[in-house]
Amino acid sequence: MSIVDLLPTGAWSPAAPDADDAIAALEQRVGHGLPADLRELHRRCRDVSLFEGRYEFLRPEAMGSIGQLQCGDDTDDCAPRTWLGVIDMHDGNYVAVDLVPNADGSNSWLDCDHEAVGEAAVIAASLEQLVQRALACPQGLYWFERGCEPYRTLKYENPPSYWRRVDGGWYASLGDEVGPEKCADAGCPRRHIVHSVMCRVHHYEMVKRRVCPFEDGRA
Repeated sequence: MSIVDLLPTGAWSPAAPDADDAIAALEQRVGHGLPADLRELHRRCRDVSLFEGRYEFLRPEAMGSIGQLQCGDDTDDCAPRTWLGVIDMHDGNYVAVDLVPNADGSNSWLDCDHEAVGEAAVIAASLEQLVQRALACPQGLYWFERGCEPYRTLKYENPPSYWRRVDGGWYASLGDEVGPEKCADAGCPRRHIVHSVMCRVHHYEMVKRRVCPFEDGRA
C-alpha cells in the first residue's frame, strides 16, 4: 500500500511536474536523502493537509531544520540540523523526521515543541505509522492521549557556541575577577569576582551546572 492511499479523499493535491527536482534540491540542501515514504509522498502530492488544516505538510522548498523553523537559527546550536521539519501544526510546533537512520534502517519521527527546542519525543518509526495512528485519533494528536508513551525522548546536547550566545550577557555581568583571594575552587589560580568566592568560570559552572563555554574566562 502506498502512503498516499492512506490519505482521505480531498486531503491532497497532485504533485507539480517538477516534484522530483524539488525533492532533489531539498536533499542537496540538507545533505541527506529523505526517507522513502516521505519522498514518495512528495513525488505524488503537492499539498497535503489533515484535520482541517491542523496538520499541514510543508512543501520541499519550505522544509528546514527545526532550529531554523522554530528559532530562525540556521546552525546546529539549538537542535540537530538533521531534524527536518515536515509537518507544521500551526501552533509553533512541528512534526519532524531525523534524517539520520536508526540501526534498523528506520527513521525517528519527532514531536518538536517550540517551548523545548532540542528535546523531542519519538512518536513513530515511519511516516506510514504516523499517518495511520493520527487518522485513528479524533484530533490526530495520538501521542498526547492517555496511555500513549513515546518510544523514547531525545535530548540534544547543545554545543558551547549555543551557551556562549544564550549566557553571554549574564556572564559578562559577573564583572572582573578583582578579589584579593584566589578562587575557592581547589587548585584554581584565578581571583574571585566581587559577589562570589569563585572566579567567573567556576561561578558559572556552580550556577549553571555545566562546563563553562567561555574558555578564556571572558564573554
